[in-house]
Amino acid sequence: MARVGNLYPREYARLFYEGQREAGQKDIVNLIRCAWAGSQRYGSLVWSGDIMSNYEDFRKQICAGIHMGISGIPWWTTDIGGFHGGNIHDEGFQELLVRWLVEFTFQRWK
Repeated sequence: MARVGNLYPREYARLFYEGQREAGQKDIVNLIRCAWAGSQRYGSLVWSGDIMSNYEDFRKQICAGIHMGISGIPWWTTDIGGFHGGNIHDEGFQELLVRWLVEFTFQRWK
């Protein structure tokens, strides 16, 4: 399993990409949850999945984005502010949301 386990994400992306090409689509981009080196060949826009709305997951998203870039995958995104557990009336969550938004929209492009 260790020899082929990481092939799944790349082959998943390739399957959809090739099917869309056969159907006549051009400029293909697919939002997917998993990727591996080589997935970028197949129009993969990787999303980190449903994550918690807390500072620990925020930190993990920064690390995940860096790892995607180092792996050669240029299109990566996260749910700004997380997906589970955010309370829009909580000042702590509001601050987290603003920090997340700033980090992933402005700071990355310096």
